[in-house]
Amino acid sequence: MTAILSICIPTYNRSKCLGECLSSIFASVVGHESEVEIIISDNASTDDTQNVIRAFHEMHPWIRCHRNEQNIGAERNFYLLATLAQGENIWIFGDDDKMEASAIPIVLDNIRAGYGLTICNYSLWDSRFVVQKKKFGLPGKRDQAFVDMNDLMKCFGLHLGYISAVIIKRSLFFKLPPDEYESLVEYGFSFLYAVYTGVVKGACKVSYIVEPLICNRGGNSGGYDWYKYFVTGSSLVFDRSLSNGYTQSAVLAAKHQVLRDFVIPNFVSMRLLENGSERKKVTGLLFRHYNKNWLFWVVCAPVLIVPSFVLHLAKKIRMVTRR
Repeated sequence: MTAILSICIPTYNRSKCLGECLSSIFASVVGHESEVEIIISDNASTDDTQNVIRAFHEMHPWIRCHRNEQNIGAERNFYLLATLAQGENIWIFGDDDKMEASAIPIVLDNIRAGYGLTICNYSLWDSRFVVQKKKFGLPGKRDQAFVDMNDLMKCFGLHLGYISAVIIKRSLFFKLPPDEYESLVEYGFSFLYAVYTGVVKGACKVSYIVEPLICNRGGNSGGYDWYKYFVTGSSLVFDRSLSNGYTQSAVLAAKHQVLRDFVIPNFVSMRLLENGSERKKVTGLLFRHYNKNWLFWVVCAPVLIVPSFVLHLAKKIRMVTRR
């Protein structure tokens, strides 16, 4: 029987996380082995990832394993897995995340119901999965079906860049030509662009499941140019979506959400405002890509322009007034 769902795990130097990830997937797949295939693509790991994969392959010989001779980057590894997949639907699942036991049966029901894209909510945890930091990671507050893709973009925007939350029909994913996918690899959101392109060109039904089916491991990323991805990359995805049939209002709403949910909180957590050259760089990027958004002028611009000592003083005053 041909699988209707391919669970694709891209991995690189996360052997300690990969074991937990795979254990959770196999706990959820029980009883559905004939409908699901599992593929792992090791992106030339230098730790003991191969030992972890071999151990699971011995227990579950039906899983498929691939290893790249050299690291081809995360986005290209996602694309490679999509080409290797034999199922009608693909689920690119993060190697440091975990799956709830109910996840696969629920997702399979959605696929059988004719949804070309299923979006699963997730809970956010600390790096050891001990403390739950946030119960619901995605913005939707109820189960919902989308037919208008502009409504989808307005609701989720950049949040669909969290790959573990997205299950898409394989034929829809490949609606985006390879060269267009490759053109955004540098900016980290090629997969997101493929999803938005596929669902609008394929005119598919979309389902959002508000119950968290995934556990997201927090504090386990970094080592990249955050603003290049989340400011420039996100802007390129949404601006290019205009030529694919999305409306100006949907694109503006998605970019507004980027500022509100990602950029503004990052000012505090990354403390980049204390670095003058970094502040100048961020100001230039935001102005170039987000100058048409009122939130940039009302919140971002003042915070970026005001000297750091003023911000620290305002913070102290706020703390005193709260006592």
